[in-house]
Amino acid sequence: MQDPMAEADGAYRNLLSGGEMRSRIAAFDWSQTPLGCASDWPSSLKSAVEIMLTSRYPMLVWWGPELIQFYNDAYVPVLGRRHPAYLPSWSADE
Repeated sequence: MQDPMAEADGAYRNLLSGGEMRSRIAAFDWSQTPLGCASDWPSSLKSAVEIMLTSRYPMLVWWGPELIQFYNDAYVPVLGRRHPAYLPSWSADE
């Protein structure tokens, strides 16, 4: 697997520093999802994920028509046993 940091821009690199969910987002192979490579995400998605990850409050972001789900560390207790398999999950219905 290619190192996601190798091609990451500054906004994406910020997503990758600190916290369990930051680490899980960085380690996941997003190229196998409808979103494609994380380094190619639109700046609006990178910003939404950054805002969510820096919040101390439980937050969930649904993105795109597939409703791909991102959540922060504070949201983990809400998921209970569904964590960590819940990242990423998305609707197969379009």
